[in-house]
Amino acid sequence: MIFRTIISACAFVLLPAIAFADPTGSYKVAGTSEDGSKYQGTVKVLRNGETYIVDWMIGKNESIGTGLGAKFSGDRFEMGPASDEDTAISVG
Repeated sequence: MIFRTIISACAFVLLPAIAFADPTGSYKVAGTSEDGSKYQGTVKVLRNGETYIVDWMIGKNESIGTGLGAKFSGDRFEMGPASDEDTAISVG
């Protein structure tokens, strides 16, 4: 449960940083877990064909996820293959 919270918190930190650019790159993340403890780490986003590889390193814990591209289309997000036009990503 705590790990899922950390990943969710990382997504909220990551999204504003990539709102207006290709989301690939390295990002610093920091936050507070449900139990009140602070954490910090890094997130690396790499494009791998039509998806993204997202690698979180929080303390000594590493998690790797696969992401799809997302961008606004009218008033909603449109999910699809990774591209330079992405303004967000969805990671599982």
